[in-house]
Amino acid sequence: MRNVAFSRASGWLVIVTLLTGLAAGAAQAAGPLKPGTQAGPNLRFFTLAERLAELRRSSPLPEPAASQPASAASTELVPETRGLAPEPAALPVPAREMLLDRETIAVPGGELAAKWAEMAARWQADKHQIELCADTLCGHAGIRRWLAIRAEAGALDGAARLSFVNRALNRSIAYATDFQIHGEADRWSSPLETVERAGDCEDYVIAKYLMLRELGFEPEALRLVALFQPASGQFHAILAVRQGEDWLFLDNQQAEVATAERYRGTRPIATVNEAGQALFLTQPSYRIAAR
Repeated sequence: MRNVAFSRASGWLVIVTLLTGLAAGAAQAAGPLKPGTQAGPNLRFFTLAERLAELRRSSPLPEPAASQPASAASTELVPETRGLAPEPAALPVPAREMLLDRETIAVPGGELAAKWAEMAARWQADKHQIELCADTLCGHAGIRRWLAIRAEAGALDGAARLSFVNRALNRSIAYATDFQIHGEADRWSSPLETVERAGDCEDYVIAKYLMLRELGFEPEALRLVALFQPASGQFHAILAVRQGEDWLFLDNQQAEVATAERYRGTRPIATVNEAGQALFLTQPSYRIAAR
């Protein structure tokens, strides 16, 4: 899993640079204009100040500080290439929240969101099989186990329900790496696949997440959290569950539900749920003791 940083201001600079480069290339390929020749309808000149004003109207950009003098480049004429390159799309204002005492920012797309979507497609087929067995005698051992956990957890409330789901699925899933199970470096399995065979840390999280969804929890209250554990040098995944103003954590390495204090020495990287992916904006400093 990779930690990704975003800079919106730098992004607009890249867009303007690309526009300038495309136009320069087109002009070079066409050769110098002959005296009296007009530029084609797809090529006209504009100032960077004009272009930035248009971008601010479509999507807010940071205004320059009043004390800073205008750059000489702001009055330099460069060719515009509206007919040669697509217009940049305005990005939505990102949503932010606090988790593990750090701020997260929602991002479009992302590697974790893509893995979630692939798993969710398999889960829809599994869910159909589970519901077919719900009211009948079912010979499928994995489905019977899933339904038994769901029924027992449904009779509990609050912290007792979370604790039961955490312990029951920890006991029901055998730990194995994706290489051992699927021969792949990283594959996110649906809960039925995991209960039937085995899974690694994110597979435990997915099973707990979707079990809680079936018990009435909303996506806004659930997050798969990817983090790095400096003490072991390993990446890990846990399930964050919002309870009132607090977050609690279900972890295949913990028998009981944990609080944020348990993860003080870790480096959170990203979160994902069915609504999309978010990245942690700040990372704690840490040291790994020399061995």
